Amino acid sequence: MSLAPDLLRRLERDDAAGRLLAYAGLHHPGFLSPWHLELLAGRLEAVERGDLARLMVLMPPRHGKSLLASTMFPAWYLGRHPDRTVLFAAYASELARDFGRRVRNLVASDEHRATFPRCSISRDSSSTERFDLLAGGAYYAVGRGGSITGRGADVVLVDDPLKDRAEADSAAVRKSLHAWYSDVAYTRLQPGGAVIVINTRWHEDDLSGWLLEEHPEEGWEVISLPAIAEADEEHRLEGEPLWPGRFPAPVLERIRGVLGGASFASLYQQRPAAVEGAIFKRAWWRTYTDVPAGIGRVVHSWDTAFKAGATNDYSACTIWGETPTEFVLLHAWRGRLEFPELCATAERFAEQWQPSAVLVEDKASGQSLIQAMQRSTRLPVLAIKVTADKVSRANAITPLLEAGKVLLPASAGWLDDYLDELSTFPSSVHDDWTDATTMALEWLGGKPRTAAMVVIPRPERSLRGVF
Repeated sequence: MSLAPDLLRRLERDDAAGRLLAYAGLHHPGFLSPWHLELLAGRLEAVERGDLARLMVLMPPRHGKSLLASTMFPAWYLGRHPDRTVLFAAYASELARDFGRRVRNLVASDEHRATFPRCSISRDSSSTERFDLLAGGAYYAVGRGGSITGRGADVVLVDDPLKDRAEADSAAVRKSLHAWYSDVAYTRLQPGGAVIVINTRWHEDDLSGWLLEEHPEEGWEVISLPAIAEADEEHRLEGEPLWPGRFPAPVLERIRGVLGGASFASLYQQRPAAVEGAIFKRAWWRTYTDVPAGIGRVVHSWDTAFKAGATNDYSACTIWGETPTEFVLLHAWRGRLEFPELCATAERFAEQWQPSAVLVEDKASGQSLIQAMQRSTRLPVLAIKVTADKVSRANAITPLLEAGKVLLPASAGWLDDYLDELSTFPSSVHDDWTDATTMALEWLGGKPRTAAMVVIPRPERSLRGVF
């Protein structure tokens, strides 16, 4: 027996009041809900319930993320909480107003009012940039860099805050975006409020990359879905498309051919990387699986910073073994530590990889470490006075790499980050490992490696524990 149309409509509205996908289907006939949008809807509903405070959504273009998260979700959220406020931001005011218009039209529709009788727009404020609700809530839409006046927001939603490749590659634009998010958007967040960042990845230092790198303490839950699976996943196998009904594999391969490998990896696979630098080429790095025999001297090289804050520079250490013909990177580390923890880390590394020399750059932050280690240990600490600029020092060691004399481990937890930094120098976000590497290889390459070499027994257990 079929249901009466009025009863069926009432049941659909009841369903829409409780489920985001049902709400989207009610207001957008033919709305498709493949598994990745079902996953996204579930996490957005967790935000609405107050179970999730920081959500980051990284998906390819045209895969439905903005329709669901930036259009349907704000209207549904305000329907369920008409006394709360949503702040939406995009890269430009015009785009923000466009989203604001869609959300306002949803909230003003007969279907929305029938689904959420308490959610009505005030006639006194109903623009696309801001509309108020009679129950006390509101919606704001602003472009990146725009001012935000009024009360705080219960949800801050940022969707694609960078316009294009030119903006993404501009350090000034990225820095301005980071400052605007921190100083303007984030400061409007109410206690207990939620932040949702929706991105197609453009750059390793875009808003998503910066937040994950500099503010991990926020506890971000990240939904990162490449257009083509790069490993077996819960919902698909390696090589399968994210949305085969709309973007089958042949279509994605054509897109890859047009964009090129690097842009496709960034925009569609969520794996941004800076353009390879002009100094260190990835093809120059040789690798090893087993630590080479015949290691004589072991050298630790430190580039230091003594503040632990998320926005401060890293302290970095590279640990090198020397054979008669090669320089072998045994371990690389970086972190943000206060001085006592930094000293403890240096001593722990010295116990694990017994050094013939510990190189520390003789600069303001390094002098304290030099003095402390010389005073409290018997380690062979050497203060290295650096006079040349970073680029000149990097160029000085390239002959060693080109000649195949530098070996890296074939696998290590830190390896990808290390290679990303050095291969994109001098445009890399960080250069701490680069400084530690150039100092070590300059020193090793300039020292006699014959009778003066002290052969140190290889600490098999310690070396194996690195990989």
